[in-house]
Amino acid sequence: MKFSTELFACLFGFLSVLPITFLQFYLMSLVPEQLFSGKTDLSGLFCKFLVYNGLIEELIKLILIALIPLKKLNLRAFFAASLLCGLCLGSFESMIYFLQHLSNANQTGAELLYSLIFARMFSSDLIHVFCAGLCGLFVWGIRRRQNNPMIFIYAVICHGLFDFFVYFDLWIHWFSVAAILFAVIECRVKYQKYSALSGEIKNEEKAVSENLKKRVSRTRTSAKRNSTKSSARKTVKTDSDATVVTGNLKSPAETKTRSRSKTKVKAESKSSARKEKIPENIDVTPELNEEI
Repeated sequence: MKFSTELFACLFGFLSVLPITFLQFYLMSLVPEQLFSGKTDLSGLFCKFLVYNGLIEELIKLILIALIPLKKLNLRAFFAASLLCGLCLGSFESMIYFLQHLSNANQTGAELLYSLIFARMFSSDLIHVFCAGLCGLFVWGIRRRQNNPMIFIYAVICHGLFDFFVYFDLWIHWFSVAAILFAVIECRVKYQKYSALSGEIKNEEKAVSENLKKRVSRTRTSAKRNSTKSSARKTVKTDSDATVVTGNLKSPAETKTRSRSKTKVKAESKSSARKEKIPENIDVTPELNEEI
């Protein structure tokens, strides 16, 4: 993972606390406190933690994780960036709780602070980390056109159940561990699913690229064959033209002998024509006959 991606993940994790606290206090001012007062109304408390802690926090994390630059990132790097964003949010939230309880440290001692830090390190921070991982997988699925809204719903329910069980001081607060384990299992299952799908997509892309390479090589070989055939035809034509030209060309001796034969034929034809003009019945003197 690039350093810029880590920086964006940490920055968005720290900044997500501001809109979360604003929305929580704003909605608490709209809803009357009597609706969620007391620990006996379990349904009201569960709706409160599900909406105020689960839905609002995970929705803000989802929006900020979606702002992480996804270009040139694989599933492993983006999932790690989502976990880092959740870790920064949980750590900053734990620091806020630490400062809130710092004023009570003089009265109750440092054991309260140590127990608070230890408890939140292995409980609240983990639920923030793995719920952010689920939000990151949900964003990855949307980007890859493989939308699965149940991933985000699982993140909201796990976060709401965790805060609901932690609210009680009785033995029931140990059920918060089950919410953490459920978030971990869902992260693993959905990550393996998307990794398998990404592997299939990569194999399909490789097959397509190999087919394209084969087609390109075939077209090149066919073009080479056509070029060789055309060059062979051109050479045959030039050879035939050369033979015709060489056949038409004549040596000077042949031209001289042919011209002599032509002159002889002309002379013989003239002598025969003169003989045909003289009549046979005319009596002539021997001298004239000799001249003829």
